[in-house]
Amino acid sequence: MTARIASVTAIRPETLEEKAVWYYLLGTYGWYLLGAQYLLVWGLAWGLTAYLVWRWWWPVVSGRRSPADQGITEVRVPLPVWIWIATMVAMLVPIAIGHLNFQLGLPRIVASTVEWSREWALFALFPLIGCFRIRPQVLYRGVSIVCVQSLFVAALCYAAALVGLPEDVYVSPLSVGGGGTQLYSVSLYLQEYGSAIPRLYLFAPWCPALGSVGAMYFFLANRDPDPRWRWFGCLGAAVMVVSSVSRLAIIALPLAAIATWYLVNIARPAVLMASAFGSFGLGAIAPLLTNVLGAWWQQFRSLRADSSNVREAINRIGLYRWWNDAPMWGHGLVAPGLSVTHGMPIGTHNTWIGLLFRHGIVGCTLFTIPAVWSAAHLLLLARDKATARVAIAAGAVLVMFTLSETIESLAYLYWPGLVIFGIAFRESMPAGDRPRLLSHQTSPPQPSHP
Repeated sequence: MTARIASVTAIRPETLEEKAVWYYLLGTYGWYLLGAQYLLVWGLAWGLTAYLVWRWWWPVVSGRRSPADQGITEVRVPLPVWIWIATMVAMLVPIAIGHLNFQLGLPRIVASTVEWSREWALFALFPLIGCFRIRPQVLYRGVSIVCVQSLFVAALCYAAALVGLPEDVYVSPLSVGGGGTQLYSVSLYLQEYGSAIPRLYLFAPWCPALGSVGAMYFFLANRDPDPRWRWFGCLGAAVMVVSSVSRLAIIALPLAAIATWYLVNIARPAVLMASAFGSFGLGAIAPLLTNVLGAWWQQFRSLRADSSNVREAINRIGLYRWWNDAPMWGHGLVAPGLSVTHGMPIGTHNTWIGLLFRHGIVGCTLFTIPAVWSAAHLLLLARDKATARVAIAAGAVLVMFTLSETIESLAYLYWPGLVIFGIAFRESMPAGDRPRLLSHQTSPPQPSHP
C-alpha cells in the first residue's frame, strides 16, 4: 500500500519532452521575475518541435535507427493537429495581404511574421508536441505545483499592497524582444481608483489574463493523481481567479464545469429528457427569464462600468472599420486607440472582432475551422477519455475568453492547455487505425516464385 501511494505521489519526467515542459512549469515565477516568459515559451515551442522533427527525420536520411528512436519514429499525428498546422500556416497569407493592401512596408511584414510565430503558430506547435511522449500526469502535476506556488506569491502580493509597496517593480531589459512592455513587466498588484480591493497579476501581464489562466489551470490540476496535490492545486487556481477580480473569470470557472458535464453527458437518455422538459419550461417563462437575465447583465456590467464602456467602444469601432475598410483581408495590424477607447488599440479585447479587423473574413475562417473541428472531435471521445474531458473544459474557458481577450496573445501563458489538446487527440486514435507520421519499417521481403 505504501509503495502504491509513493508511486502515485512521485511523478518524475522521463523523456526530454517531459523534462522540458516540467522544468519550465516549475520555474514559472523565476521566468516571470526575469521577464523571460514570452521569449522562453516561444523557444520551448519551436525548439521542441525542431528537436522532435529531427529525431524522426534523421533515421530516414541516415538510414540508421537506434532503439532509443523507437518511441519517436512511431509517433502518429491525428487529423485535428494536421488541420491546426495547415490553417495556422495559411494564416500568414491574410497577414501578408493585409500589410500589402495598407502599404505597411516589408519591415513591418517581417515583424508581424515573427509575431505570428509567437502567437498563432503556438496553436499548432503545442498540440503537435502533445502528440509525442508526454504523459498527461506530468503536465497535471506541473500545473498543480504552479498553482501551489501561486498561493504563497498571492499572500506576498497582498501583504505588499497592505504595507503600501509600489505597484510596479520594474520592466525587464528583455523587453527589446518585442510584443509590448506589459509582457516583460514585473508588478505586485493593481490598485484601481475607487476600489478597496487590490487586483493581482502574479505571473500574467494583466489581471484578466491571470483569471483566464487560473480558470484553465483549475481543470488541469483537478486531474492530478495525488489527492493532496489535486486539492491544493485547485485551491491555488481558484485563488488566481478570485485575486484577478476578473468578472468573466469568476463566472467562467463554474460555467465551464457545467458546460463540460452537459456536453459529455448530452447523449444519455436522462439528460436528453431533462433537456427537453427544461426547454419547454424555459419557453413558458421566457418573458420573465429575459427580464431577470437583463437585470442581472446590467448589474454585472455596472460592477466595472468604465471597463465595459471601453470594450464596447473598441468592438463597435472595430466592426465598423473592418466592414467598411477591409472586409476580406483585414487591416493587418491593430489600429491606434482613440480618446473614447482610453487609448486602447482597435482590434483588441475580443478575439473574433480582432480577427476580422486584423485578418478579415479569411483569417477568421482559418481560426474557426480547426476550432470547430477540434471541439467536435473531442466531444465524440469525451465519454470514454478523461483527457478529452479536460481538453473540453480548457477549450470552454478559452471560448468564453475570446469575448474579452485576444487569446492568441496569451497563448504563452496557457500553453499547457494546448499540449493537453494534443495528448487528447493522440489518445483518441485506436492503435490499429492510427496513421503514422513517418513509417520507418521496411516491408518484409517477398518470397520469390519460380
